[in-house]
Amino acid sequence: VLAGPGSAADPFAQALLANKRARAVKALLPPDLPATQLYDPDLEPDTVRIIASGGEGEQLFSQLSPLQTQAFSAQINAAQRSATPTIDNTPHSPLNRLFAEYTPAGWACTTFLMPIVRFERPWAVLLVGAVHEHALEPILGDTLHRLGELLGNALAQFDLRQRLSDEHEQTAYLAYHDALTGLANRRFLDEELPKAMARARRNSQTLAVIMLDLDDFKPINDRWGHAVGDILLKMLAERLKGALREADLAVRQGGDEFILLIEGIERKKHLYKTLDRLSQALSAPYALPKQKSIVQASMGVTLFPQDGVEPEQLLRHADAALYISKSKKRNRKNAWHIWNDDATALLDTRDETRLSPARILPYGEAAAVLLQTFEKDIPALVAGFVDFFYTELIATDPDA
Repeated sequence: VLAGPGSAADPFAQALLANKRARAVKALLPPDLPATQLYDPDLEPDTVRIIASGGEGEQLFSQLSPLQTQAFSAQINAAQRSATPTIDNTPHSPLNRLFAEYTPAGWACTTFLMPIVRFERPWAVLLVGAVHEHALEPILGDTLHRLGELLGNALAQFDLRQRLSDEHEQTAYLAYHDALTGLANRRFLDEELPKAMARARRNSQTLAVIMLDLDDFKPINDRWGHAVGDILLKMLAERLKGALREADLAVRQGGDEFILLIEGIERKKHLYKTLDRLSQALSAPYALPKQKSIVQASMGVTLFPQDGVEPEQLLRHADAALYISKSKKRNRKNAWHIWNDDATALLDTRDETRLSPARILPYGEAAAVLLQTFEKDIPALVAGFVDFFYTELIATDPDA
């Protein structure tokens, strides 16, 4: 039995590592050891809690009456506080009485209690009950004492490895997430945006890239301080999480600027419904420490594949649309501006022109959409190219 006192030392680590530590102890204990169990501290000062067990110990200690449990726990806690190995060969002690039904007539029972120390602090007690006919060899007590020390060292190493692993996971998390809001950061976006574009292309759906910026955020920082501004940003991040679906992504670009990826858009009404939901969520009053404040947000929207085929191009379009939205914040109907409003019309014609085989082949649907977007500008572009080409050609070779 490995048992611990009820006063919970290091309760967070115990709760976090209880299951893994139990498996570790089982692996460390000899398989042929008599009744063995793992106990972990509970919250009461005179109780213990079974975490893992071996031999017939689990059945034995699971059938204790409340009085037996109290007596057993008191003995375990006393051994813990003594900080020295204890050998109990008293026939009627609480521990040895537990083994009475396993003890043949004329035999004796001896219980060994070895305190386990981790990081120079008492942590648990290794309890081994041995039923024997003849006197036990003194070396057995020394061996079990050494086993207790090895267990303490092994568990300390286990805890250290776990903490290093947790720190590594935390470092990896912070590399891709904003420390203030917990949202994804720009590094995460740079990796995720191409994947989202590939999913949209594969599923013949539209991806919306939204750049979002708070209106008049600087006056809040100037008036109430950056601490209040940080609180506002964290509250805004929580609202974004609540307004978006699990498949969508919210990214903090920096300052009060955010980027959203909305996947699976199939119709114009779906896009407008999402933008309305975001606008309503963000425009509700914020309960800041100084007072309730209403903070408006502007959004710039661009669509893939309608508005571009490269990630940076989409971000530039969203940024340009955001600039237009902010420039009209005093007299605008909606809190967003769509970079190419003609592109939204294509959402409702996906079964006609947008998917027409004649316009898709041989370069694919994205090329067809791009062609339709710039079709009206092609004559002017061609004429400009021809003029530029011949001007450069004549300058290089007048006889050409």
